[in-house]
Amino acid sequence: MEPFRESAANLIDGFYSNHTIPKDVVFAFSSIPIKGASEKAKHMISITSKSSKYLADFRSSLSGAAWDLYLSKLSKYIKKSGSS
Repeated sequence: MEPFRESAANLIDGFYSNHTIPKDVVFAFSSIPIKGASEKAKHMISITSKSSKYLADFRSSLSGAAWDLYLSKLSKYIKKSGSS
């Protein structure tokens, strides 16, 4: 058996698979296959909803000790982040 290797993908999958995502919120973790020459990002996380209320409620649920630990571990893999 191969030893577990922590990676950004494992952290993301582990956190969100154990976090309730409402049916009206869509979560996607994907690679970026086509990008400009100056873009260094390799993956992106998309969280969308038709309802701003559901999206705001989901965002509000991302807090507490588990969230803080997830962000702390994930930060070592992230060079740049943004939101829109």
